[in-house]
Amino acid sequence: MTTYEAFARRITASGIVTDPWLAGEPRFREEPVIVGAGEAREMYRVAERVAEVYDELCSMVADEPELCDSFFGLTPYQKAMWLASQPLWHAIARADVFVTDEGLQIAELNCDTPTGEAEAIVLGPLAARAGTIDPNRDLATRFAEIAEVLAAATVSKGAPKRAGIVYPTELPEDLSLVRLYKKTFEARGWSIVLGSPYNLTHDAARGLSLFDEPISLVLRSRRF
Repeated sequence: MTTYEAFARRITASGIVTDPWLAGEPRFREEPVIVGAGEAREMYRVAERVAEVYDELCSMVADEPELCDSFFGLTPYQKAMWLASQPLWHAIARADVFVTDEGLQIAELNCDTPTGEAEAIVLGPLAARAGTIDPNRDLATRFAEIAEVLAAATVSKGAPKRAGIVYPTELPEDLSLVRLYKKTFEARGWSIVLGSPYNLTHDAARGLSLFDEPISLVLRSRRF
C-alpha cells in the first residue's frame, strides 16, 4: 500500500469525503501547507475587509431596492431569494486568497456555494502537526450555531427540530457537504430530511415541508 492509499483510507473513514481520487490520480496532497501565525492573521484581515465591503453593499441595496434592476440586473428568481433575507447575505463564505508580488489578493468571495467546506473540515485533523492550529477546527460547530440562532428567531415555539437539507440531486459533488451537514446537525439533536428543491412544499397550516415532512430549518448546498 502506498502512503497516499493509507492517507486516502483515513479520509474516507470520515464518512464525509469519499472521493480522494480524481481521474485515477490523488486528489489531495499528503503534506499540509503550514502558514505562519503572522501571515495567517494578515489573510484573516484581508478576507474580513472584503466581507465588510460586501456587507456594506448589501445594506445599500436593501436601502435602495431599485439597484437590483438598474445595476445588478437580477432575474426574478434571484430577486426573490434576495428579498427573502435582505440585508442578510450569508452565514458562511469562502475567500479565495492569493499571495502575489503586490501582496495578498482576493479573487472571489464565494458566498453562494460553500464548496471545499467539507474537505477543509475533514482534512484539517489529518494534517495536524505538533505546534500547529487547524483553522477549521470549529467551523462546523459555528455554522450549526448560526443556523440554530436564525431558526430560533424565525420559527414558532413547538416547531419540530427537523431540518431539510436541500441540494441538486443530479450533482454528486455536493454529496460530501450534504453528509457533513447531516452528521453535524444530527449530533445536535436534529432529525434530517434530504431532498431537492422540487420536493419542497408549503401551506398555511403546516408551513414548509420536504417530502411532506414539516421542517423548521432549510440547509442548502448551493444557490439554486
